[in-house]
Parts: sequence; C-alpha cells; structure tokens
Amino acid sequence: MVNSIWNKLKNRTNNGIPEDKKQPSNHRQYLITAIVGLNLLISGAHYGWPSPSLPYFKNGHGTAFEITEDQGYWIISMVPFGAFIGSIIFPFLADKMGRKLLVISVAFGNFIGWVLIGFTENIVTIFIARLIAGIVHGICLVLPIYLAEIGNSKIRGTIVSIALMNFVMGLLLINILETFMHVHLTAKILSVVAFIFFWSSLWIPESPYYFLMKKRDEEAKETLKWLRGTTDIDEEYNRISEAISNKVQFKEFFTSKQNRRGLLIVVVLRISQEMIGFSAITFHLQEILLETGYNVSTSTTSTVYLAIQNIINLLSLKSADNFGRRPLIFISLSCAGTSIFIVGTYFYLKNEPQIDVNSLSFIPVLALIIYIASYSIGMQQMPAIYTSEVFTPQMKGAANSVCVAVYSVGILMGTEFYRRMKQNFGICFSFYGFALFAAIGLIFAVYFIPETKGKTIEEIQEELK
Repeated sequence: MVNSIWNKLKNRTNNGIPEDKKQPSNHRQYLITAIVGLNLLISGAHYGWPSPSLPYFKNGHGTAFEITEDQGYWIISMVPFGAFIGSIIFPFLADKMGRKLLVISVAFGNFIGWVLIGFTENIVTIFIARLIAGIVHGICLVLPIYLAEIGNSKIRGTIVSIALMNFVMGLLLINILETFMHVHLTAKILSVVAFIFFWSSLWIPESPYYFLMKKRDEEAKETLKWLRGTTDIDEEYNRISEAISNKVQFKEFFTSKQNRRGLLIVVVLRISQEMIGFSAITFHLQEILLETGYNVSTSTTSTVYLAIQNIINLLSLKSADNFGRRPLIFISLSCAGTSIFIVGTYFYLKNEPQIDVNSLSFIPVLALIIYIASYSIGMQQMPAIYTSEVFTPQMKGAANSVCVAVYSVGILMGTEFYRRMKQNFGICFSFYGFALFAAIGLIFAVYFIPETKGKTIEEIQEELK
C-alpha cells in the first residue's frame, strides 16, 4: 500500500517536476537525510543509555530489580555483540532486498528495544533489548551507503555528517531525559517517538543504485529525477549505470588493489575510532567524571560534555566538504590524543600519595571536553564518510559487513581495554593507551589516507588504483 501511494506521488506530472526544469535542487535529499537522521537520533539514545541508566539498576532506584557490576558489563557488551550480528545479515538485506529496508529495520528495532526497556521486569529482558539495540547500531553504521547513493557528490559529505550528528544528539538526549525522568518512563516515551519515525521511514525512496543493480532502469531514472528535482539526469544516470555494469566477483574484494586499499583505510579508521576511547568513555562517562573528584554533579557535567559534542558537530557540519577529509582527521587525532594523555597524567598524579591534585580536578574535565570536541571535528564522521565513498556499489554490501564486524570487535576491544587496564594497572594507563592509539592512527592517516572531497565514487576508485 505504501509503495503504491509513493509511486502515485512521485509520478505526478513527471515526479512533480516541470518538463523544462533544468536546475537541480537538493532539498529532497536533505528531507530524506532528516528522516534517516531522526532514526539515528533514537539509535544514539539507545547507544548512550548505559551511562545515565545503569546507576538506577545498580542501586535499585525505583526499578523492579538490581544488577551487579558484572551484569552491568554484559549489558554494555550486548551492543557490540548485536552490531556484529547486524554486520553479518547486512549484505543480504542491502543487496537482496534494498537499502531502504535498512532504514525501516533501524526504525522498527528502535521501537521494539525501547518497549522492552520500558516494561522490563527482569535482567533477561534488558539483555534482549540491548542486543536488539546492538543489531540496530550495526545497521546504522552502514546507513551512509544509502545516503551516499541518493546524494550528489557536492553534498554527499554534508548529508552523511547531518545523519551522524543526529546519532550524537541521541547521546545527549538520553542524558537530559533521565536527569528529569525515571528510566522506564523515558523508555516508554522514546518508544512512541520511535514508532512515529518508523512510520515516516516507509515513505522514503529506494536508492537508484539498487534499482540499477536489479535491472529496474525506469525506476532508477524516476527516482533520480525526484531526488535531483530536475529532468536533466541523463549524465548522472549513464555514469551510475556504467559503474553498475562493471560487475565484479567477491574475490576481487581482496585481489583488486583499490578494494584492498579501501578496506585497509576504513578498517583502520573504524578501529582507531574505538581505540582512542570513544565508546569506553561514553559508556563509563559518569563513572570517569566521578573519579576526577570535580565538585559538580556527574549528570550535569556529562550533559555539558555531550552538549559540546553536539555543538561542535553542528558547527563542523559542512567541514568535510569545505576543508576536506584529511585535514579534519589530522586535527581530530592530534588534539584528541593530546587531551586524553592529559587526562591519564592527572589520574597518574592523583594516585601519587605525596602529590595533591584536588585543586586541579577541573583539568581532566576540561581535557575530556577538548577530547570530545576534537573527536567530533573529524573522527566522529570520517570513518562513515570514507566507508560510503571508497567502494564500488557492487562491493559496498560485502565491504561494509566486514567493516562493521571489525568495528563491533573494536568496541569490545576498546571497552575491554579500558576495563582491564583500569583493574590491573590503574585508570591512568587506560587513557595513556588511548593516546598511543591516537598517535598510531595519525601516522597511518598521514601516509595512507587519500583526499576524497568533491570527487565522484568513480574518480575515487581510479585514485585508489
């Protein structure tokens, strides 16, 4: 029924576009980006849920049950496990049933996850909800494929950044809501919002790349006309069609130089994203802030921390297309690594009995804010942008399944690295390790990552050769 309504809407007067209209418009691409972004907003709230919520369950504050430290760790770990599962089923969903289905799956998974949390009465339900959230997160990581395929090369980086910005806004949203509302009430409200976003996702178009892969040429043309707001799409259609016609076998994923290099780039970026501490710090943010000894409530400080992350994301929304990808990666890794090293040094000095650093407790908080600002400038969105750009349409499904699987392992590695180093050597060495990985990532970026600003996917493939 929805498809029927959609076809009627997009076919009115040649997609509602006058025959003589030649000037393209991007507003429909931004509209679709907004719908995808709102689903990512709810997914981000799922992802950041442990930081403000686990204290409720550990202390039994108005919850039906209490959890132990080990159970809290498994609640956190369910997300990367679920993301790994999502990365396995992704190629089938994306290449066999369409990119649009990914967006719908994210929306429906968000709805089910929040319903389970809102009405949970036992730990098993929480585990299931978090596993679903992880599967959804795994699919979220490959949504840039859809956005890259519906967007033109001039705004591709911008629309991917917009979508990812919404994910980060979700981290802030859950912290704000649970400052004023109980964990179960928050989940019930978000389940209603998630259902509304699920309904809106039914109306977005399929990717023209997918239509051409399935030999549905007329649908690809009509979708391109609707997306671009113009009937003058022949050049772009022919370019996409030519790229699709160059069929490849799966073995070329490893035997082709450009595919190998592309895979290396996105795998290192994804691993770096986690091994400089993003998820570990996000999941344990209030705990880390408490250990600094800073005399401000952890909920207030964490909200400020996440608000700054969102502000920087907003200010740098078009940075990828204005300044290029490489400079932002350099700045991001350099500043994030330096600030996280400062945090580690503070905790090291704090454990020295002969040194009193209580009057300096604002320093690690300030350093963490600089860290998240630096991370947001580049490493927040660059892995997803490169993942959407460096592979041919035929290889994107397989490539992204590998990348998401690696990223899921990276989340486990980062959170486990934080936990093990803290338990065995002290929290300072967790942060020293994150700083070291930032330095390694920076060296790799300088020598191996190309600039893709303003280039078509086909031009990028030529450069990777």
